[in-house]
Amino acid sequence: MKMQKLIILRDMILTLLFSIGVGFVIMLAVYLLPAGPMKANMQKCTDVLKNEGRYPLLIEGYKSTRLDNYTDAIMILTALYEDEEKNIAEKAMGNYRVIYDNMNPVEMLTSYLEGNVSDDVIDYPRYWHGYLAVIKPVLLLFDYTDIRVFNMIIQGLLLIYIIILMNEDKRLRNYIIPFIASIFVTNPYTISYSMQYSSVYYIILVSTIVLIKKKDKFLAERSKFVIFFMIVGSMTSFLDLLTWPLATCGFALVLALIIIDEKMPTKIILVIKYSVSWGIGYIGMWAGNWLISSAVLNKNIIKDAINEIVIRASNNILGEDAYTVTLKEVVRNQFFPILKWPYAILLLLVVVYLCCKLLKGIQSENGCFKERVLQSVPFLCVCILPFIWCVFSKNHSYLHYTFTWRILSVTIFSGLSMIAGEIR
Repeated sequence: MKMQKLIILRDMILTLLFSIGVGFVIMLAVYLLPAGPMKANMQKCTDVLKNEGRYPLLIEGYKSTRLDNYTDAIMILTALYEDEEKNIAEKAMGNYRVIYDNMNPVEMLTSYLEGNVSDDVIDYPRYWHGYLAVIKPVLLLFDYTDIRVFNMIIQGLLLIYIIILMNEDKRLRNYIIPFIASIFVTNPYTISYSMQYSSVYYIILVSTIVLIKKKDKFLAERSKFVIFFMIVGSMTSFLDLLTWPLATCGFALVLALIIIDEKMPTKIILVIKYSVSWGIGYIGMWAGNWLISSAVLNKNIIKDAINEIVIRASNNILGEDAYTVTLKEVVRNQFFPILKWPYAILLLLVVVYLCCKLLKGIQSENGCFKERVLQSVPFLCVCILPFIWCVFSKNHSYLHYTFTWRILSVTIFSGLSMIAGEIR
């Protein structure tokens, strides 16, 4: 047993180091691509950006349909940056972009695309910006609106494929409706419009496919689950700009609980173990970036990152009118975007449907009520993860609730799966 734990620890360390190394190599590679053709393609979309602005709503009055063109513009400006005086490593870890005085990022991007020159440049080294590994090659051939359509098609096909895979497995068939409902609540149509939201969604979809396809191998060797969650955490850290990262852990946890046939105490331990594995991958990958960036840029990125984490974790909202917020206010903000009748009716219909099937099964089967209640506890543990996340990210979750709210999809998926799991 002790030797097995040492082997798992060794594999975790090697996986993390390998992930950091691969991430660094990928960033070096994408910065070898020429930015000229990317800029030429983006110039076709200048009017689109001008008309939409920073935070357009696809449906007026629905904050759940708010796009994040503000951050998308930052991502594109980073992708388009070129400077022959800086070496590849500096550009890859510095993630520089041009800025203009008294402009928001969307205005900066349109100004840059229109040929206005600026000598002001800032870096953004706290994140990997791994999304550039996708955006840069794509922008060589396509423009921003093309990316939106590609997102719509690819994300839609991945979702359909997951439904097919779940339907083919008797153990997963009951969970198709909970999965679809939780995905629909995140508003995938809006996600496809924003690159900022899409990274986490792609990781959820791809990791779900991997977990379903490889479940038998994972069940045969349980340590593979630990490495799987660690890789998912690393990928999230590499690709995402702190939007709704917890969802990549939450969705995978629910699926693991469904797939693994164990009693309640063991499943609670697994929830903790796999959550920690995800966290090690997520934080470890982030820390790897800070170390490499500090060495390459000759700056203390670690100190800068830690200072930012302290701010984002606090309940202090900085600014001219600084104030503090309570956990209740943070959590309340997460619910604002989905406090609309369509979402309420969707979830109500799903719950009623699942409960009807559950009651029908109970009438035809004499199961132990106590045992069934105990089996629901691990799912309840996953349900509360988004609220635990809010505890440790009060500032960030309060200010950016217009996209962080999507972590509630974890609560919805786990809660509905808890009901679906009792259907015989």
